[in-house]
Amino acid sequence: MPGRTDGKPRLVVLDSHGILYRAFFAFANTEHPLMTSKGN
Repeated sequence: MPGRTDGKPRLVVLDSHGILYRAFFAFANTEHPLMTSKGN
């Protein structure tokens, strides 16, 4: 990886359950979640 000189592996932890939970409630409460108020 560019910029890493220590040679240690990187551990990335994703809270996928939390991401899906938030996305569900972001899209579940609207009739057309991916439309603007103008219908685009």
